[in-house]
Amino acid sequence: MQKHTHKLRKYIVLYYGLSYGALIEKPNELLRLFDVPHTPHGDKLRIYISRRSLKHFVESRTYQLGKNRTSEQVLTKLYFAIENVEGTILIPDIYEKISENKYRYTKHFSGSSALRVIVEQIPQTNRLEIVSIHFTRHR
Repeated sequence: MQKHTHKLRKYIVLYYGLSYGALIEKPNELLRLFDVPHTPHGDKLRIYISRRSLKHFVESRTYQLGKNRTSEQVLTKLYFAIENVEGTILIPDIYEKISENKYRYTKHFSGSSALRVIVEQIPQTNRLEIVSIHFTRHR
């Protein structure tokens, strides 16, 4: 995911600077994050996030995190989440099937919130699409 992280960071900064609810170009365009050699969903899958989902992640987490953090701290948390999506999906602490094609992966990080990623398997394709990314508290 290293080569894709730089591109995602650019989008995070771009979306961070937009006003809440602003429209974006190509919202359905898929951004490839990484390939998974083997998962419970099948062999050799590609993980994507749509520009719309990424913008929603940035908007909603900025609103939540911005209540008691500086802009720099918020961006650091957003970068942390995107950089740890791969580890959360490949080596989750908790894996749950929440519907026919949707799955929830949760990973706990010491000294930080847990990261929860919800993905949807697109039928008859070899891809998973990230639906949402959340920070959660340890339980």
